Parts: sequence; structure tokens; C-alpha cells
Amino acid sequence: MSSSSISYAWRVGDLFWTLPGISKPLPVCGDRLDSGVPHKCNRLVCYNCFRRVQKAQSFRIYKSIEESDISKENIRHIILSPPQEWAQKRMKTLEGFRYLKRRASEVIRGARLEAGVWFFHAWRLTDDVKECFGWNYLFSFGSEIFTDNSFDNPDIDPIRKRFDRYNHHLSENTVVQKNDESLILEDRKRRYRLVNRDGKFSVYGKTEEKDIWKLLRKEGQLKLSDDILEISPHFHVLGSGFLERADKFNERTEWIYKNLGRPKYSIRNRAKYNLNHVGLILSENGDSRINSYSYVGKLAKRGGG
Repeated sequence: MSSSSISYAWRVGDLFWTLPGISKPLPVCGDRLDSGVPHKCNRLVCYNCFRRVQKAQSFRIYKSIEESDISKENIRHIILSPPQEWAQKRMKTLEGFRYLKRRASEVIRGARLEAGVWFFHAWRLTDDVKECFGWNYLFSFGSEIFTDNSFDNPDIDPIRKRFDRYNHHLSENTVVQKNDESLILEDRKRRYRLVNRDGKFSVYGKTEEKDIWKLLRKEGQLKLSDDILEISPHFHVLGSGFLERADKFNERTEWIYKNLGRPKYSIRNRAKYNLNHVGLILSENGDSRINSYSYVGKLAKRGGG
């Protein structure tokens, strides 16, 4: 295995584990072909190709579910956790992980889900990193943009101009809400808070989990480390059916599930997010060597990706 691949992977036993889009591109990736079209390696681990592959796989999952005869109304997002010591041992060898996959599919079917797709996640963010979620200071500006009672009925245009000056751009869909002595600015992608402090407004940005995974993916900026991630094998499942009671399920299987209910966003977007940080095993050439997701139940014949 190349040293560049090892730099972006975490060794567990005999295997090197990594995240999508965190490996350096192959030397040929990005070169232009004779036709003028850039060459793409189309690997989920590739920093250049990750987004394209993620979109293609999430669309494939969406189409597989939509074209099936399973009940779309009963689709649930479930987090499924095996006994941790046992599962971490299975992550050390390829044969062990294949058994973990098979066992997960058996457990999902035994939980009375008629069909679904699972995504394997090898890590969780550490508690120290999770404490970073919240409001982080970004910049400050004077209160001169607010006149008379305009703070109670704020105009977004002068605020937008001030944000542009600090390279934080508000979309046309940004909504402004008054909250005591602060303003909350929110759009589909970001959330800001403006706090009035003695005639000067301090601006804070909301840090979400998705932002942490984005930081991990910045090429050359951050390697996998124990300070950021801890090994915690678990599965995210998009499945249809009625679940066995959690206590009875745990007593029977020793596995634990958490039912998050119907996906908050579309099936395609939820699949895309789950693919965002699936656990991948690197092969000798730096490619992933095992499926990043797999179908179960009535969808099992569709394989995986």
C-alpha cells in the first residue's frame, strides 16, 4: 500500500480503514483525455471523485427503493449497533468483516424489516469534538447599520453587505428572526446569530456534525486521529417494516437499535448523507475493496455499491 494511502487510513488489525473522499487522487485523476474530458477514477475514496460517486450511488439507492413494491410510508431510519468488542475484532480481517456484514443482514431481517439498505460506519466523533458543536465566533461589526427601530424589524440587505465584507455570503432565502437581544439568520445551508454587545454586533456561526466531516475531508489538512474519531462500528439502515420491541430485540440478539423515525429529508438525501462517512477498506492500490452499502430483504438481489 502506498504511503499516501496509509496517511489517510487507520490500521485496525490487518486492514486499513478510511473515509470517502479523504484519500489523495491518483496521479492520472484530473488529466485530460484525447477528447478533452478530464479523466476520473470514480473511486469513493478519491478526493476529486467522491461527490460524483456519492450522488450516483445515492440515486441508485433511491431508484431501487422507488421501483420496488415495499411500503414507502413505513420506511424508517435506524441506527443498529452490534456488541462493540465483538464487532471491533471482526474489523481486523476481511473475512471477519464479511461475517459482520452477513450477521447485520440477518439481524435486520430478524427485526421484522421486510426490506432495506444498510450503510456501515466504522467510527463516531469523539465527545471532545462533539463539544465543538454549537455557536462559534466569526467576526464583529458596528451597530450603525441599524437605525431607529430597524433592529426589531431588520432589513436583510445591509446585513448581507456586511457579511459579504467578511466573506460570509447570505443566500436569497435567508430568514431573519428577532430573539431577545440577538438576531437569528437561517437558510438551508447555514445558521448565524448576531448578538448586541455594547453597540457592536458579534456574529456566531452554527457548527453542525456535517461541518466536522467536511473538515476531515480537506486534502492534506487533517489526518484520522484518536482525538477526532473513535472506533465504534455500527450500521445506518433505511428500512421498511414494523420493528420488534427494542428490549426484546436486544435480549434476543445482544444488538441495540435506535429508531429515528421517517427520514427528515428525502430517501435520496438521507442515503447521500449516510454515504458521506461510510467505513471503507483500502486495498493495495488505494481503492476501496468492499461494498459501502448493501441491500437486505426484498431488495437483496440488487447487491450493493
